[in-house]
Amino acid sequence: MPRRKAGFDFMNTKQLHPELKKRGSADVSYLQHSVDEMIYTFMAEENIPGLSLAIVQAPYISRVVGYGYSDAKQKRLVSPNTMFPLGPISQAYAAVALMQLYEAGQVNLDSSIATYLPEIPAAWKGITVIDLLRHASGLADYRNEKNFSLDQPYSFETALETLGAKTLLFESGRGFNESATDFLVLSEIIARVSGMSYHAYVKKNQFEALGLRHTAFQEDLSQFKKEDLTQSGGFHEIFKHDGAYIDPIEAAASYKSSSVYK
Repeated sequence: MPRRKAGFDFMNTKQLHPELKKRGSADVSYLQHSVDEMIYTFMAEENIPGLSLAIVQAPYISRVVGYGYSDAKQKRLVSPNTMFPLGPISQAYAAVALMQLYEAGQVNLDSSIATYLPEIPAAWKGITVIDLLRHASGLADYRNEKNFSLDQPYSFETALETLGAKTLLFESGRGFNESATDFLVLSEIIARVSGMSYHAYVKKNQFEALGLRHTAFQEDLSQFKKEDLTQSGGFHEIFKHDGAYIDPIEAAASYKSSSVYK
């Protein structure tokens, strides 16, 4: 939850018995309000059509549940299998990939990015790998460029063309600016060092290695089953004769529109 709503403190553990703080609690209510009541109140106040929730009390995932709709138009229900777009949170995968290569001795965090990307502009050569990781590079955010669109792919080569001649926002390592360009450049470093595309590296070393069946790149969403309910009067029919459509892994409708990020 981004913040407390309706007087509910979702993270309050002060009243728990010391042993429960260590082991977690089987009680998923707060001040006599059930977690379901709190979630529905939050959704109503924030106008959220659907969300999924996991209650994690390591090493247990004691509850995974969906609320509302993953596609309000077709009235698809959110389930534990619903896939939502991560937006900038996906940078965490790039950070993990980089640290995997660092631990393997293939990347030096303090090296200039020119070590791995020799064709970069001279103004970028003072940027270190760790500057990118910390959003301390000074590179402008390509999302703010005039012709940028979430519906169009944006590559490292495009970044060189559109941002290469621009002055850094500040001296590398001397400031902070959240910039998607930092992680775009990181993904290129990961690809060159690993000898694989960034897509292939993350899929093999994170999604597949950890058994993340519900996680994928947007370009891979077509591999997941999704029934077109407009063809069946709003009712699911295919699962009756095709088991692959029983409890399917589906992408939320917001994947189809860039508006989810605005």
